[in-house]
Amino acid sequence: MLSLVLYRSHDCSSAYNVSRLPSMLTLGNALQSRRIDTYHQRIDQGFTRSNMTSSNSTPSPATPYCVFCEIVAGREPARIRYLDNDIIAIVNRLTWVPIMLLVMPRRHMSQLELWSSGVLTRIGDVAATLGCMYCPNGFRILSNFGYDGLQSQSHGHLHVIGGQYLGHYA
Repeated sequence: MLSLVLYRSHDCSSAYNVSRLPSMLTLGNALQSRRIDTYHQRIDQGFTRSNMTSSNSTPSPATPYCVFCEIVAGREPARIRYLDNDIIAIVNRLTWVPIMLLVMPRRHMSQLELWSSGVLTRIGDVAATLGCMYCPNGFRILSNFGYDGLQSQSHGHLHVIGGQYLGHYA
């Protein structure tokens, strides 16, 4: 079991311990990532996913495919870095920078729904904590909205990127 410390300052130096969150995982071979070919396919390409609310697993053509819902359901592999009843954090399979994590609600919601929900504060805390753990020299937390913002998944999420000097914004 890993302990999780939440940081409240920009430089990750003023920490307070939230005891130990029991949901932090010690990862074994069972959670090692395998290739996810559909991971960053555009959401407008018409993939379908299983209806997550029904007890059967037959695909519903009216419901767009969501790889994050598939990861939450255990049908797609992922390297999980945090998991609780409401939130999951995984390693992004893209490697533009050394550290690329995705933090999201386990329940499917859009980016706009995420940013207006009560779970955003907790997701932000997890994202900042993981950023401090994996990128002690600095990191960026961001979200993409819409096609021009390069949003490729309909499931709301935050990106945590770092592990190197990130440069200036576009």
